[in-house]
Order: sequence, then C-alpha cells, then structure tokens
Amino acid sequence: MLLVFIRLCVSDYALLNVSA
Repeated sequence: MLLVFIRLCVSDYALLNVSA
C-alpha cells in the first residue's frame, strides 16, 4: 500500500513539472 502511495506522489510531482 505504501509503495502505491509513493508512486502516486511521484507521478503527481512529475505531472506538475511537465505542466509548469
């Protein structure tokens, strides 16, 4: 479960970088 949460956070961060 923790791994899934970390992956979601990382992908969210990557998407923010791409849209910025």
